[in-house]
Amino acid sequence: SGLCCAVLMPLVGAFVDHSPKRWEALVATAALLIAANALQISLGPRTWFAAGLIQATVGAGSYMAHQACLFAYIPEMVADPSEVPSVTGVLKAWESLAIILYLVIVGAGVGPLFTREG
Repeated sequence: SGLCCAVLMPLVGAFVDHSPKRWEALVATAALLIAANALQISLGPRTWFAAGLIQATVGAGSYMAHQACLFAYIPEMVADPSEVPSVTGVLKAWESLAIILYLVIVGAGVGPLFTREG
C-alpha cells in the first residue's frame, strides 16, 4: 500500500491543485473506497488473498487520494489562512469521535452474539 500511495499521491495532488474537476475526483475516490471495502463481503477461504490484495492497494490508495481531495477544500472554508490548523483540528476531533462512537455501537451490537444463555 505504501508503494501504491507513493506513486499515486503526486498525481492526485497535482490533479486536485490544478484541475477544475476537484469535486469529480472527490466522488470518484469515494466510490473506489466504498467498492474496495464492499469487497470484504465476499471474503472467504478462496477469496481472502485477492480481497486483501485489493484492499491493500485500491483501498489504501483510494483512501489517501480521497483525503487529499478533502483537504484541498479546507483553505476555502476559512477567511484567514492562519485559521486552517484550528479548523483541521476540530474536524479531526469530530472524525475521531465518530470512529469511537461507531466502535461502541458495533461492540454493543456484536457482544450479545457471543454470549450464551441457558
